[in-house]
Amino acid sequence: VDFDYIAGIILYLFSAFITVKAMLENTFLESTARLQTDRNQTVIQTGPYSVVRHPTYSAVLMWCVAVRCIFPSAEVLILSLAIATVIIIRTELEDEMLKKGLSGYEEYSKKVNDIYKEAKKDARTHENKKQASREKLYNAWSSHLWESDTKQASKKTMEALEEYNKYNDEKLDMDDLDDFVERYEEEKDNEKNGQEDD
Repeated sequence: VDFDYIAGIILYLFSAFITVKAMLENTFLESTARLQTDRNQTVIQTGPYSVVRHPTYSAVLMWCVAVRCIFPSAEVLILSLAIATVIIIRTELEDEMLKKGLSGYEEYSKKVNDIYKEAKKDARTHENKKQASREKLYNAWSSHLWESDTKQASKKTMEALEEYNKYNDEKLDMDDLDDFVERYEEEKDNEKNGQEDD
């Protein structure tokens, strides 16, 4: 069973469903990005627009992933990445236009988060937790030799190790910690030397 193919079909159908729902909900939806003053455009806040500000663009991104799963070739990957890049740029530009020109959109944008900005925010949060878990593990293992309460020191190290494995792709066990500390110190030294060179 080709699970990537099946996942691609499901995602493709879901993206089509979101697109149809958005078209039914938003009568101002069209291929061009403009302020429709001739049609007395208003902010749509129902249906998929209650979850994300640009559901049709989100559907296109899903379509890009779906097509790549269905047709796993380098050419399709390049095309999907190109389309996704254009859509993300267009979304940012259109969002700014609507905030400046469409009454009520600024307030709406504060209530309904943009899916791309949420994704970037989540990525930053994960990266911060990843870095914090590395520092915590380094401190726990480096100081365990000086702890008088070895049981407590071992508990702190195990907690730090568990947190590290939660946020990092590399999974460690107790036997790997000496090597981890050595690599961590080397990275910090390189960062310090790089800052001094700047």
